[in-house]
Amino acid sequence: MHSLLRRQLRRNIGNPDSLPGEWQALIELVSNAYDQFDADRAMLERSLDLSSKELIQANSEMRAVFERVIASSIDGIFAYDRTFHCTVWNPGMERITGVTPEAARNQPLFEIFPQLKKTGDDQPLQESLAGKTTIAKESVYLIEKTGQSGFFESHFSPLRNEAGEIIGGLAIIRNITERKQAEQALADLAVRDSLTNLYNRRYFNQRIKEEIARADRQKNALAILLCDLDKFKSVNDLRSHQFGDEILKAVAQSIQNSTRGVDLVFRWGGDEIVVVLLVNDRQGVMHAAERIRRGIVEIGRKVRFGLDLSIGVALYPEHGSDVDQLIRLADQALYIAKKRGDKIHIGEEEYYLDDQVVQVVFQPIIDTLSGETLAHEALSRDAQGRVSVYELFKKYEAIGKLNELKEICFKKQIKAAQAIGLKRVFINADFELLERLDPMATSSRLEVILEISEKEALHDLKNHLKVAQKWREKGFRFAIDDFGAGFISLPFIAKLVPDYIKIDRLTILQAVSSEKFRKF
Repeated sequence: MHSLLRRQLRRNIGNPDSLPGEWQALIELVSNAYDQFDADRAMLERSLDLSSKELIQANSEMRAVFERVIASSIDGIFAYDRTFHCTVWNPGMERITGVTPEAARNQPLFEIFPQLKKTGDDQPLQESLAGKTTIAKESVYLIEKTGQSGFFESHFSPLRNEAGEIIGGLAIIRNITERKQAEQALADLAVRDSLTNLYNRRYFNQRIKEEIARADRQKNALAILLCDLDKFKSVNDLRSHQFGDEILKAVAQSIQNSTRGVDLVFRWGGDEIVVVLLVNDRQGVMHAAERIRRGIVEIGRKVRFGLDLSIGVALYPEHGSDVDQLIRLADQALYIAKKRGDKIHIGEEEYYLDDQVVQVVFQPIIDTLSGETLAHEALSRDAQGRVSVYELFKKYEAIGKLNELKEICFKKQIKAAQAIGLKRVFINADFELLERLDPMATSSRLEVILEISEKEALHDLKNHLKVAQKWREKGFRFAIDDFGAGFISLPFIAKLVPDYIKIDRLTILQAVSSEKFRKF
């Protein structure tokens, strides 16, 4: 009989053994129930005790695992309480910020990691205390202590206790700089030329529309420069294609260096490069184009290869309202620049030839003994003063207008000499020009001496003498220019009978340096 039941029976009815049999059976049944209850209670107690230990052990193991995960994570992980004091700071955060876990723990979060406020990440931190979770917020951190800068992806979430109350927050900071760099590299592959690293033609078609729209909004202008390396094929033929590739890389870098950060440079194809200049005036365009060209010439000097650049320019909105019009006109301007040899040309208009193209100057011819001015030599110059007279003549020769320019120079020199009252003037001419002109149309009260180059005497002597006679009859006289500089045709000189012979300066210097000449 259960001991507790026996004590209760003795206290209430005396000795339980003296009770009738049916009572004895009932008491036995109750006693067994007591015994089963005690057994169940003991087992429950043992079970509860065991579960509590296992739970404690499990929690301890989970905490250890959690701590190992945090410690070994390559990501930065930190936790904070409701006052934004740091409660957890893993080695990943130390790698990012340079602040150790020991130095960070229990410290104000925004003091140990001020970049959170600089990038606006303090807002999701505050939102986490209100129960909001922020996923994949990208920020750029510049860590002054470590000097590290890069892209970081942040996750902020609330921390709750067993009762579900928010007691703080948890943040995971992942360095995604390499991923962003890889993404940028992939993006660059789509818009950049693989050899020169310039923007490619496909990107030009996209970007130029944006630039035109911006120019319209801001009431600005822009220029498209279509640049082409002169005789680049000879670089590959005479050296190698590998050398040509290196030249293209150097050219691309030089053009980048010659432009500003707001300007855009594209590889158009082959050895053609397009530059989009954000400028408002022609003078600025010309200065930029000349700077670009000088850089290419300098590359040629360094590699000992005659490199040069021709540039065709189209201006927006002056030369077109859309991309196709601008490119077409820039291509025409490039053609003119190459054909004429002036290297840089704006628009498709040709130079109009009139007497404003050249300026006439007069060089006195002085008797060295008396100091008397015997005559003047007429010389032509570029009216704009941009190029030498040789380059000016070369431009018009390239487009087949050299003879027209010579006629303008000839007539303007005579007219200018008359205007200032000169009596005798030497004018450069050639028999081709004299054959086309009518001496009656150019006659004047001046004494005009026509200077003929010595090389004219080397061919077609009979016709040249005939032309000379026609001009002599109208009062013009003749001089042989640069005598001694080339081949000398004494029979021609004897028949022409020039009134003057202008000895080449170099010939005189050679003569006076000769020992035989001095003795003679």
